[in-house]
Amino acid sequence: MSFGDLLFVSPYLTTAFKTGVIALAEGIAVGRSFSLFKNDHIDGNKEMIAIGMMNVAGSCTSCYLTTGPFPRSAVNYNAGCKTAMSNVVMAIAVMFTLLFLTPLVHYTPLVVLFAIIIAAMLGLIDYEAAIHLWKVDTSGGAT
Repeated sequence: MSFGDLLFVSPYLTTAFKTGVIALAEGIAVGRSFSLFKNDHIDGNKEMIAIGMMNVAGSCTSCYLTTGPFPRSAVNYNAGCKTAMSNVVMAIAVMFTLLFLTPLVHYTPLVVLFAIIIAAMLGLIDYEAAIHLWKVDTSGGAT
């Protein structure tokens, strides 16, 4: 694909705009939810610039769109990872698995893989806060 193949006509542009807004909203929401766990501050403008630059660079090399990696972040958080070095270790582990262990896990059902992701994400749910929000919402106002 080259820059000459890009189509900037109405149906493609509106779909791209909608997809971009959803991806930005998801990326910022995921970033803010994880920043609350660590008492950090996430700047939404910097998140938008980072996601935009990743997608521009990626589109020049024919890669997939980039969004916030929520399942991978959930697994890292539950594993106790503190720095971005965990992504390097994870990339090496994935590369090793793909090169040498793929025949062993080739017939693993997708349900097992989904169960691993869901188990990691369940640890991120604050049940007490959800129950409180449910009570506030159903009572018609703040208690």
